[in-house]
Amino acid sequence: MRIIEATEADALYIEALLEANGYPTTGIREYRPVFCIGVDEGDYVGVGGYERYGRDALFRPIVVEEAVRGKGYRRGICTELFRRVERAGATAVYLRTRDPEYFSRIGFDDCDPATVPRAIRETSTFSDDSMASVRCMRRTLPADPRPAE
Repeated sequence: MRIIEATEADALYIEALLEANGYPTTGIREYRPVFCIGVDEGDYVGVGGYERYGRDALFRPIVVEEAVRGKGYRRGICTELFRRVERAGATAVYLRTRDPEYFSRIGFDDCDPATVPRAIRETSTFSDDSMASVRCMRRTLPADPRPAE
């Protein structure tokens, strides 16, 4: 699998995959988070995205096409997202998930939504009613001496 950065032309695909899996699509076009798409043999297999707020980052839902789940695509997308947010100077990543067991295995811990930085709490991913009942998690990243952009 290779990872490509999504373009404006990919917005319909991203929205359709998120909607089909019960995730909010609010803010995708307005706030333009960075989305990556997993591609295998020319086919899109999944998406994941992030938004950065200073030294903090928010992972948007990471979703793999149902027909190809269990083949490591989600892990590959997550690895690429971590690489990108670390390179951008983030030191913590937050997410809302329905699969806390998976994210615990890759270094996330549960966190109280009230402790999440305000800028992230105010995003559509956190404030959307459909996300209110899912787990909030946080992963600390290695400190980077470079200033946040």
